[in-house]
Amino acid sequence: MKAIPADLQKLLGKYEPVQFDSFCSEPFGWGHKIVAHLGPENKERLKAFGKVHCIPQMHGYEWVLILRTLTHTEAIQQYGQVSAEEKGPRGGFISRTYGTKKFINKLRDK
Repeated sequence: MKAIPADLQKLLGKYEPVQFDSFCSEPFGWGHKIVAHLGPENKERLKAFGKVHCIPQMHGYEWVLILRTLTHTEAIQQYGQVSAEEKGPRGGFISRTYGTKKFINKLRDK
């Protein structure tokens, strides 16, 4: 992982879980909350380090820089083997349960 330049680090909060599954509330994305106005140039620069994403919160939205996401393999290691998988009527993903933790966010291996 490339080091984020100091001028961009000033715009970011601490490294922490920033994205949570809306069904089981477990974290699946880690990175930094964006704590200051980026502007278009800094937003583009940050994209070289991770995914700049707007996440809905209880009272509005929050911008974050996602540096790492939970993978399918990590979920198996952390929660257990896939015990259930739900698909829609056309075969699309709905949810996957690892052990007893049901995720509605599809976890991928990278």
